[in-house]
This record gives sequence, structure tokens and C-alpha cells, in this order.
Amino acid sequence: MILAFFEKTAGLRLNLNYVRPGGVAADLPDGWPDDVLVICDTIYARTFEYDELLTASRSFVIAWSASRPRRRGGVALGVTGPLLRSTGVAWDLRRAMPYLAYDQVEFDVIVGTYGDNFDRYAIRLNEIRESIRIVRQCIEKMPSATTAVRIQSHAAAEGAHRRVDEH
Repeated sequence: MILAFFEKTAGLRLNLNYVRPGGVAADLPDGWPDDVLVICDTIYARTFEYDELLTASRSFVIAWSASRPRRRGGVALGVTGPLLRSTGVAWDLRRAMPYLAYDQVEFDVIVGTYGDNFDRYAIRLNEIRESIRIVRQCIEKMPSATTAVRIQSHAAAEGAHRRVDEH
């Protein structure tokens, strides 16, 4: 579903030549919010299927409940992301030093308790759900379609005019 959306948006399923300096190659296709919401709904529902399938499996839980790093050890080693959060440290770059629009959306920082493989699995599964929550908020906050999908720097525009004038 995601690759089909990429193809609809950028013309290719892989090797997207869509994001450009100053913007994107073209505006999003008509109906894109509905397409994205269908993807979100489908993935969200499947996270519960995966959770039921894997979490209910005693052998999965036993196999993945090993390798427990300590909280201080993870920080000292420079561990980040879900691995660090699995040890109970609620540090997320998107919250600590927001970039893009992360300061304009609400999301929970998912943390574990034991720091084992099972905690890391559970964090990643729940972060998929949080990502869907973020995507939904971005759709709601997205401005109406405009014709400007790219900006051109003044220097680049001047250089283009100069080259045209020289020929």
C-alpha cells in the first residue's frame, strides 16, 4: 500500500526523486489524504493482529526476553532511540530538540521497563501506532493545496537568468 502511494505521488515505487531542495517535485495527487488515511487505518489494525499473534506466543516472549542492558550503561555507551527507551529512559530527540513540525503535534514517548528484546519489540510496535497518530495530525494541519511546491533561492534564480542571457 505504501509503495503504491509512492508510485502515485512520485511516479516510482522506489528511488523516489520527489523531495528537492526547497520543497518537492510536484504537489500531492488529488485525494491523497484519503489514501494516507486508508494506509494508516490498515497498518493500525494490523499492529493489533501482530501484537495478538506474537505477544500471545509463549515461545516468542521467552525467546525475546533476554539481553537486559542497564539504564546507565545505555546512556554511557551512547545508545539512542528505542534501545535506550527500552531501559526506561524517556528521551526522544523529537521531543527534546524538535525539528520539522514535531513541536506542533502531540505524541507519547514510549518507554520500556526491563530493556530486553521484548521491550524493544513492544516499543517499536507502539511507536508505529504513535507514528500513525502523528501522520493523522499532520494531515489535519496540512494547508490547502497551493501551486508553490518548491522555492528557488535568489542566488540560484539569478544564476539561471544569467545563463539564459549569455546564450
